[in-house]
Amino acid sequence: MPDNSSLGDDIHREIRVNGRITFARYMYLALYAPDKGYYSGSLSGFNGKDYVTSPLAHPVFGALLARQIYQIWRIMGSPEGFLIIEQGAGNGTLACDVLEYLERAAPLFYKCLTYLAVDCTLSPFDFPGRHPNLQYLRSYGLPVRGGIGCVISNELIDAYPVHRFRVDRGVLTESYVQINSEGDFVEIFDEPSTDLILERLQDLNISLVDGLNGEMNLYIDDWASTVSSSLDSGAVITIDYGDAAFSLYNRPWGTLQTYYLHTDAGSPFRRVGLQDITAHADFTSLIHYGQRYGLRYEGLIEQGSFLRNLGWENFFEAVAWSNGSNRELLSSQIGLRHLVESTHLGALKVLVQSKNLKIQDRLWGLSRQEMMDGFGEDERLEVPSMGSGHVSYPGIEYSSGIGEDWSYERFL
Repeated sequence: MPDNSSLGDDIHREIRVNGRITFARYMYLALYAPDKGYYSGSLSGFNGKDYVTSPLAHPVFGALLARQIYQIWRIMGSPEGFLIIEQGAGNGTLACDVLEYLERAAPLFYKCLTYLAVDCTLSPFDFPGRHPNLQYLRSYGLPVRGGIGCVISNELIDAYPVHRFRVDRGVLTESYVQINSEGDFVEIFDEPSTDLILERLQDLNISLVDGLNGEMNLYIDDWASTVSSSLDSGAVITIDYGDAAFSLYNRPWGTLQTYYLHTDAGSPFRRVGLQDITAHADFTSLIHYGQRYGLRYEGLIEQGSFLRNLGWENFFEAVAWSNGSNRELLSSQIGLRHLVESTHLGALKVLVQSKNLKIQDRLWGLSRQEMMDGFGEDERLEVPSMGSGHVSYPGIEYSSGIGEDWSYERFL
């Protein structure tokens, strides 16, 4: 196992040799330093110990996303070869949930597709050999070109390193990390390391108001170029926390957040490599740079609405008559609720873009409409079972619900 405790020493050494580093450089090392970063090492929080993502909350998330990908395949004329590329695939929970649903509900599509799960982590999959069409690629980038299919990501963009900035007396400054006399990491602000921060703010018509703090993801241009190059035709589904630029960059404290054991971990300079560091995605820039590289904007919607449009209610109702103990039923209900509630994962945004594909407002997830081929109303809909890759809610961080109304009708 990599020695994560030495990562702080590595960063100390770099600063002592080369001088202060940008916060973006520090965040990159804390999250992605080879074999030691929070995501690139073997200690990352893919099991839900620090936070819960939608794939961990309930396998229905994968089932509903699979429905949307299935429709994209149909719009494309049901090609015999179809590629699903997942960026930031983690331990493969979402990959397996998507494939297991499609194997049962859309077997013809299942036989046509290859699922490529891409991640930088050392310990990729807990589910080896479950699907012959599932492949894993350990990579920091996306070394795929000219595919026909769909690129998906869930909470990937908010984990990109960001340049922190602040406006002081009308002057734009950037965050740097250095070492104080006690040997601790400290943050200082000075002249920006690159003109790109100011150029991006100007392009977005963001005024340099005193006291403004924010985080700038300068990798979005590269992301859009790489994703577009990976497809000859198809769609891109990006799910993340974030907002439009005007709202995002007009917040007095920015959006940087750290997570450790399901709590706000405070300073990003503690527990180096052992806690998550995130900043909200700028969807205005994702759309803008996507268009620059041939990705057409199709829609932006909250996850709660996206999943409801794809049939979330049917699954939630089906839980009431599914087999299992009361504890399993409660856990399933809580997980399903969290996928759509605005106070939980329902507040995530879903961005859909396309390349060389005429979608023309037909996507099920972007507007409630009739579904085809058995994905609509189903009197005996089978709810995917929660397994070891998902979070079991009661008894871990939530009450048992005793004395409360947990019936499914309450949450529709």
